[in-house]
Amino acid sequence: MSCASSNCKLLRRNPYQLSDHASKEQVNARHALVKLITSMRYLATEGAALRGKENDGGKFPKLLDLRSEDDEDLRQFMKRTTNFTSHEIQNEILAIMSRQVLQNILRSVNEESKIFATIVDGTTDISGNEQECVCVRFIDKELGVREDFIGLYSMKETTGKAIANMLKDVLIRTQLPLANLRAQTYDGASNMSGEFNGCQAEIKKQQPLALYTHSGAHVTHLITSKAVSAAPFIRDALDAVQELGNLYSQSGKFKSTYLDTNATKPEIQSPTNLKPICPTRWLTRRPAVKSVMDNIEYVLQALANAAANFGSTTAARASGLYSTLKKAKCYLG
Repeated sequence: MSCASSNCKLLRRNPYQLSDHASKEQVNARHALVKLITSMRYLATEGAALRGKENDGGKFPKLLDLRSEDDEDLRQFMKRTTNFTSHEIQNEILAIMSRQVLQNILRSVNEESKIFATIVDGTTDISGNEQECVCVRFIDKELGVREDFIGLYSMKETTGKAIANMLKDVLIRTQLPLANLRAQTYDGASNMSGEFNGCQAEIKKQQPLALYTHSGAHVTHLITSKAVSAAPFIRDALDAVQELGNLYSQSGKFKSTYLDTNATKPEIQSPTNLKPICPTRWLTRRPAVKSVMDNIEYVLQALANAAANFGSTTAARASGLYSTLKKAKCYLG
């Protein structure tokens, strides 16, 4: 009698043996998949990239390796040829998560408030494509104001009509009735705020109750920028911070000099980087200004060193910054 025939007879005698083995494998695989999905959810919540430039790099596989150290089922699952960690499956799981988050937001709008407002702002991504960020603002059941992001959409053109059509399409796709729209907030650009052809005007043609409001953050930025430009000593101080950030990012030699000087500071463990100020968001300038103020002594030492020992172009920039930043009026401004 052949070995195969013997095995078949054994299986016929034990009909539940294979079933029990398969059930156990299913339980173990389900347990491992839950670990995979929760790991992915954690990284997504933290805004961390799942993978790096290489196929086997990134935080996701490293996190799974860490979790498998005390989880034998996960360790064995990761050794399988098919372990559901490919890039395509990662993207698919993230897409499912994003749809679930979006559904929860939309359910809150429709069940708790019904009335809502839209906030739209555009920016250019790293590849040069225009992206429009769409958010909804509403009142939840606790009477608290919520602003939630519901999507990022690419635009081929940025006319008021094109953006309005995009927004109406988003509302249709998310099943948010245009009839319940009561406010719309954009920046003051003509394609958004234009009285006749702006996005707000196009929306009002179909929903006159959607009151347009110029973005408070954008208005504050404009007012603050104008106020600063009217005060020369504040304007010059911010220009000096901007130029210092540019020098730091453009000159590797100056960066090394500053970091070496800053490393001698006794109360910190790592040097503080210098950054240029953001030209479009006023509040994001604070870290750049604070890094200079907190390390002014070491900034001046690095600038003096650069002015005395570097090449003519960098030395001239460093000398000018040293003369400006050492003045009390600049520091207090």
